Parts: sequence; C-alpha cells; structure tokens
Amino acid sequence: MTNNFSRRNRVSETLFSSEYGGSGQETRFLELEVATKAALAGGEVLQSYWGNLKSVQEKRPGDLVTEADKASEAAIIPILQQHFPDHAILTEESGKLGNQDSEFVWAIDPLDGTTNFAHQYPVFAVSIAILQGGIPQAGAIYAPFYQELFQGARGLGATCNGEPLRVSQTSE
Repeated sequence: MTNNFSRRNRVSETLFSSEYGGSGQETRFLELEVATKAALAGGEVLQSYWGNLKSVQEKRPGDLVTEADKASEAAIIPILQQHFPDHAILTEESGKLGNQDSEFVWAIDPLDGTTNFAHQYPVFAVSIAILQGGIPQAGAIYAPFYQELFQGARGLGATCNGEPLRVSQTSE
C-alpha cells in the first residue's frame, strides 16, 4: 500500500454548507473536523505498518493487539486533546483518559479489524466518535487501504468520500 493520500476527501461542502447554521451545528462541524483529522492521522500510521508488523499479541483469546494499534492510538490522542482538552477519551488500548467527569466522551478504535490487519486482509479502519451524554454526535471512519472516509454528524447527515449517503428509495 502506498502513502498516497490524493483521494483524501474534505468535509463535503454540499453536506456542511451554510444552510445548517446555529451554534449546535457549528460545534458538530468542529467535532467532525477534529474526528476526521485524527482518523486520517491514525490511518496514515496504519499504512506504514501494513505488511511490516513485528509483533502480534493476544490480549484475551481471539482478541489481538499489534504495535500498529498502539502507534495509531498514539497519533490520534494528542489531536483530540489539543482541540478538546476537557473531554474524556475512551480507547480500546489505553482505556479511560482525560476528564472522566466530562459529558463529552471520545470513543476510539485505532485499528478496527486488528485480526484482519494482522493477517493482511485489507478490511480494517480507524473509528472515532464523540458522544455527549452517551448520545453519538459526530464520527469519522477511515479505511486507509481503500482510502474511504466515512463522516457523519447529528443533524448534518453522513458522507463517504465527500458524497452524501442517503437511504435507498427501494421498498423491498
């Protein structure tokens, strides 16, 4: 896999245009921008480990962890902390970090699909979401092998590589 990010997509101008005013929407937009930045950073780390793993460990039977998981998480956490220092963070590898009294919690899986990644099966992603009071507000999922970026935010809809996702009109 190359480190070519030419297909990295920006937040969809169509989806997040000025028609969505209001401070709640602006907050969701900022959270989505930060989640996206962090997911792309984690994905770039994963690309560097693709086919180059030196260590695969078993946390519990059937639950693997690699140095790629840890390195991706290490790239993601500072981005979230820089923009939202008062928020809590829940990660698959490090557990609970930050302000555990915050109503805002970032949920991170730095390598969603570790078993696939470890076996060089290219179905894996970085998954990041922000919850407020336990309710999802915004999130980004980046599948670096396919360079697919999924983004979504409460009240703003969802996109894949900048193209709006819609429910099918098919009834059957």
